[in-house]
Amino acid sequence: MPKYTNAEFNAWYVNEARAALAAQGFEPVRTEWKKGFRDQKAQLRFMAESALENFAKSGDNTRLNLVLNDLKTDGRNVLRPAAFVKWCVTHQPLKYEDDKLVKDKAATKEQSEYDALLIAALDMPYWDFAPDKEMLMFEGGNIVEAMEAVIKRFTGKKAAPKDDAALNVLTQAMTKVAELRRIVPISAIIAATPASAQVHKNEAPQVAVDADFTCVVEPLAATEAKVA
Repeated sequence: MPKYTNAEFNAWYVNEARAALAAQGFEPVRTEWKKGFRDQKAQLRFMAESALENFAKSGDNTRLNLVLNDLKTDGRNVLRPAAFVKWCVTHQPLKYEDDKLVKDKAATKEQSEYDALLIAALDMPYWDFAPDKEMLMFEGGNIVEAMEAVIKRFTGKKAAPKDDAALNVLTQAMTKVAELRRIVPISAIIAATPASAQVHKNEAPQVAVDADFTCVVEPLAATEAKVA
């Protein structure tokens, strides 16, 4: 298969590859895929679709679990077996149980609904139906913001330390956040949460969080009094 974009691959698969692979049949295509022959992406899509179609027509889940096992072993989990499972259970009366796809006898949809869902499933590869989560790109200010949010939970009017140990942990956490606020550039904190940077000093006092999530700098004694 030439190098295609996703849209071009999908068009090529639907218009050309699917029929050619169907003429070969499930097992021959699976054998080629496991050997690493050309057009593996198209072969995998065909295997997944063939297995789901076969289940829809016969109730036989054998092919589904063959594909699932292949994804876990030959695919070395790179081909996202979890996405395959999600694609299957969304479009047919299936559930994942004991590491296998099995018929969900408690399913309540009408057969006509599953017929429509099967058509929808065949419109896209399982990896597009359940794409990878986007990479989380973060800055130092985002980390400070998250830590301040945690501290806020334990400094509100309805929160009180159960014992001295809890108070000690809270005090140390606020101290660490104050230290991080001196490390992280002030602009990064403003970008992450403007309110958190309304007051920023270079001293080493404690940090408390007001009800409006404004972090203010105050002496330790005042912070302990508020917590208590």
